[in-house]
Amino acid sequence: MAWLTARDTDTTYLAATFGAQQAASLILATDGASILPIGGFNGTDDVPTLDSFVSLVQSGQLRYVLGGDERGAGAGATGFGATGSGRSASTDTASAQIRQWVEQNCVVDSSAPGTVYDCG
Repeated sequence: MAWLTARDTDTTYLAATFGAQQAASLILATDGASILPIGGFNGTDDVPTLDSFVSLVQSGQLRYVLGGDERGAGAGATGFGATGSGRSASTDTASAQIRQWVEQNCVVDSSAPGTVYDCG
């Protein structure tokens, strides 16, 4: 998390991640940083919507999205990985739509210790 907190992005959210449990872990690891949980408790709730998420990125309120190894422990991980842990492989949830949008519109920051998408 040191890599991410050192970015000093001046955004509303330090980063976004999928699922409230992962977001909670990140909030604790960053001493209370503002992390956007996508998809609620199990990653499949329709919060935020794709339009709301895109608006946050376009307005500069959000720049980084954590994917793959969200904790940054595994260098070289790419993408969002398998759809386990209650995550739906369906493309009809807002969470799945956001994943797809991020993969198509953001770039993986190769300087990050894990897979971090830079949408800025």
